[in-house]
Amino acid sequence: ATPVVASRLGGLQDMVEHEINGLHIQPGNTVELADAINRLMDDDVLHGRLARAARKKFEAQYAPDVGLEALLECYERAMVNRRRAA
Repeated sequence: ATPVVASRLGGLQDMVEHEINGLHIQPGNTVELADAINRLMDDDVLHGRLARAARKKFEAQYAPDVGLEALLECYERAMVNRRRAA
C-alpha cells in the first residue's frame, strides 16, 4: 500500500497509473522526482488515495496467488497443446 513514483519508462509506466496509484516523472528528472516525493509527503489525502489504489491493484494483478493461478493456466494450456500435437 505504498504509492510509487515511477519514471515514464518501460513497464513501470504501465504498472503505475499517474494520479491513480502513483505518480509519473520524466526519466532522469531529479527536480520532478523531488517534487513528486514532496507531494506525497505533504498531502496525506493524496498519499492515502494512491496507497489504497496501489494495494488494490497489487492484490488484483500481482499478488502471489494471482501469479500462481496465471502460471498454472499457462501450464494447463501447454499440456493441452502438447496432447493435440501428439
